Parts: sequence; C-alpha cells; structure tokens
Amino acid sequence: MNKVIFFIVFLFSTNVFSGELYESGVHKWPYKKNQLALISGLSVENDRYYYFNYSFYILKKQNGKEIWYSVPIMKDKDSTKWDFRFNTWSGFSEVMLKNAKVVVKGSDIFIISADKSDNDSFQNVHGPASLLIYKLQEGNEMSRWRYYFALIENKIIPADQAGHVDEIITRFEKKLLAE
Repeated sequence: MNKVIFFIVFLFSTNVFSGELYESGVHKWPYKKNQLALISGLSVENDRYYYFNYSFYILKKQNGKEIWYSVPIMKDKDSTKWDFRFNTWSGFSEVMLKNAKVVVKGSDIFIISADKSDNDSFQNVHGPASLLIYKLQEGNEMSRWRYYFALIENKIIPADQAGHVDEIITRFEKKLLAE
C-alpha cells in the first residue's frame, strides 16, 4: 500500500504523465508597470480525471496599495461571452487533452491554448484540435473591463497536422515569437 501511495505522489509531484505548465500556486509576469498573476489550483474528479484551474489577475499599485484586477478571457471575438478561469484537462491522467501557456513578446502577453477534449472520444489524442490565442488588452475608464484577454485567433487544426496539445502550443509559440 505504501508503495502505491508513494508512486501516486511521485507522479503528481513530477508531472510524469501530464504536461501542466503551471503547478498549484501563483505565477507572475511583468506587464507594463504592473504584473500579470496566474493562480493555479488542482481539481480531481472521481480520482480518475484531473485538471488545473487558472485564474488571471493584474496586480497594480495604487496609492500605496496593491489592487488585484480580475482578468476575464473573452470566449468570442465580439466579447459577448467570457469566463474568469481557464482549465486544463487530462483524461484518465494519461495524456493532456487541453492545455495553455502564457507567452510574453516584448510588452505584449498572450495565452496560447490547444484543446482536443471535444473529440468523440476524449482519449482520441490523434484527432483534430482547437487552437485559441488570446492577447492581454487594457481597457479605459469607460470600458466594461479594465484588463481582459481578447480572442485574436480561433482555428481548427486537422488531425494530420495536430499532434499533442503541448506540441501545438510550442509550434504556435515559436510562430508568434518569430512574427
């Protein structure tokens, strides 16, 4: 029994069977005179499925205090649908089916997400993938949101070009940084 528990703890602590890019906790990047914070927390469902929930915040100093602005992620280009969290997904803890990465290019910050969890079989790692790229935007006093991630690219990658979600993210990260 102790060997089984040790093995499970080992797998979770080393991410052997998953590609989560941000373990539980707070992760930060500079953004202009502020910081972007990603807060990551682990969710486990029925001891079989697990995923990380990511929430984004801009940390801004004002009048000697640090203010945390929630940063929504726009679900469409019209900004009519949004969410305040993003979740990764690993089917049966064997392979990543949905993941995301924060990418910094100069003073711009992007989220690149690849998702295969909508396939007929959520274990179908060889199927097509959805690619979503978001860019951090700053609103003004009259805007609905002070800060938000705007959807700038939404495309389906055919199965024969897709690969694993982490490979897709890496490929589009390189393309974004080269532009």
